[in-house]
Amino acid sequence: MMVVAVASRFVFGTLLADRGDSVQTTAATALLTGVALLLAAGKGSSAGAPRAARGFLAAALGVLVVAVVPYIALSNQHSDAPTGTLVLFWTAVVPGALLLAAGFSGPLRARGLAAAFSLAAVAGAVGVLGNWERPSSFSLLAKHVPEQSWLGVAAVLWVAGIVALALLARADSWANTTRWAGAAAVIAAIVLAIAGGDPASAVAGLTDPTVLAFALSTAVVVVGALLLTFRGRASAAAPGLM
Repeated sequence: MMVVAVASRFVFGTLLADRGDSVQTTAATALLTGVALLLAAGKGSSAGAPRAARGFLAAALGVLVVAVVPYIALSNQHSDAPTGTLVLFWTAVVPGALLLAAGFSGPLRARGLAAAFSLAAVAGAVGVLGNWERPSSFSLLAKHVPEQSWLGVAAVLWVAGIVALALLARADSWANTTRWAGAAAVIAAIVLAIAGGDPASAVAGLTDPTVLAFALSTAVVVVGALLLTFRGRASAAAPGLM
């Protein structure tokens, strides 16, 4: 499911890249992903009321992962700068490698092996992507530095947010954390829709098959990666991304 969701997110994200409505697309994505997080929390009672600090932190991390990162990605993968090859590198390969490294714990030797595996995975992915187009579109790394930099920042922020939410859920509870994160994501979606100047278009955007497919794919990737990381299997999400 993770593989299909990542592929779908890339394809439909590419179709949306040149529409110029990143804010409204992000609003639709945040709304559906927030609802998915609320559903993932389950119907059971939470393990006690969370501390306010933990709740607000979960809310902030939810907004980061569900709204901020998608907006950065959509805003910087426009046109052919960068190309699809580089979008895949930043949105799938780099997060996958970081999650692979984050999924290992224990003695220093085990962590060193995890780092080595991550580097090997990145090298293999670059080998495939570098030969996808001729001339290699990796040459654009030097031509579109702002876009590349922001996509790199988005990749790091996404993984950091997922890992932080998972750790917070272990310290508090899965239900409390995902409910705070999901509720904050829904509120962020409403704010973005209003900030975009036409809230009605954000709602109408959910009837657009391309927007809907991108939003649903993003929701599956976020919830899937978060759940696996929460269960101590962050490295299991990495192959799905890469």
